[in-house]
Amino acid sequence: MSDEPVVRTRNLTKLYGARRAVNGLELVVPRGSVYGLLGQNGAGKSTTIRMLLGLTPPTAGEVLLFGRSLARERLALLPRVGCLVDGPAFYPFLSGEKNLELLGSLTKPVTRARVREVLERVGLGVRGADRYKGYSTGMRQRLGIAAALLHDPELVVLDEPVNGLDPPAVLLVRNLIRDLAAKEGKTVLVSSHLLHEVELTCDRVAIVEQGQLVAEGRVADLLREAGGLVEVELAAGADGAKALSVARGVEGVATAEATPDGLRLVLSAPVEAAVNRALVTAGLDVRAFVPRKRSLEDLYYELAAKAGGGAGVAGAQLQKPPAPDVKGAA
Repeated sequence: MSDEPVVRTRNLTKLYGARRAVNGLELVVPRGSVYGLLGQNGAGKSTTIRMLLGLTPPTAGEVLLFGRSLARERLALLPRVGCLVDGPAFYPFLSGEKNLELLGSLTKPVTRARVREVLERVGLGVRGADRYKGYSTGMRQRLGIAAALLHDPELVVLDEPVNGLDPPAVLLVRNLIRDLAAKEGKTVLVSSHLLHEVELTCDRVAIVEQGQLVAEGRVADLLREAGGLVEVELAAGADGAKALSVARGVEGVATAEATPDGLRLVLSAPVEAAVNRALVTAGLDVRAFVPRKRSLEDLYYELAAKAGGGAGVAGAQLQKPPAPDVKGAA
């Protein structure tokens, strides 16, 4: 099997008038990986995916799929790709099973056995004969994922795949995505603004802010390289402003910010003892140092803040998994 990346972009750029939706994006998606494209709403993720699928042309740069130019060989390459983008759309008065049969026939014949197989994989095996109009939001989303898998593609592109899903369905889709890569050798590109879900699902991530790549790599490596995270609890009545100033003066403290109980520190070196000593020497009573495991959410907000402007505030659109819709996200 070739080691050629399944997806590669070179200086990928998209302009809408004077606005740069995507700005010189360079991505390399390894074969057999689950690759996350992460960013807030409006960061350029969906525009990037649309260019990767040939749905909109780039203003500049190029897309390579399986080592070949998408612009020159679109009709040969896209049959090797399955996708869910812009939300699923099906005939409302047909069953989920019939919708997939019709969709499959648009490119090449698909057997009923294959339709039933993909319905089972997304947890719709017992609902395949039901009309699409009666499906909940989550069921419609899962039918869209089934459609992406219908022709057994080498590359699966999923734009916000867990939108509208309740917790059991999120777990099902997460495991499905992992199995596609780990057990079947497929490459899965997932676009999302759900930080927690990307961290649990993806091997590698590209973090996009205002159409530009701000970080890329293996999730574990990015979190390790970003440094340690410590919360410092101060005694009641301690001078928080003074503590903040003291902590920022210790070499090895990358960033420091005040919290209701004390300080939150990002360390570029193991300097907890030095911080504690500096605080105590300054007459501040330290009650506890609490190490915290870094998350992709922590990393994103730090990168967004470094990007400047309103990035840090806009990043508030990034979310952890939402509470289920009791009315039937399923």
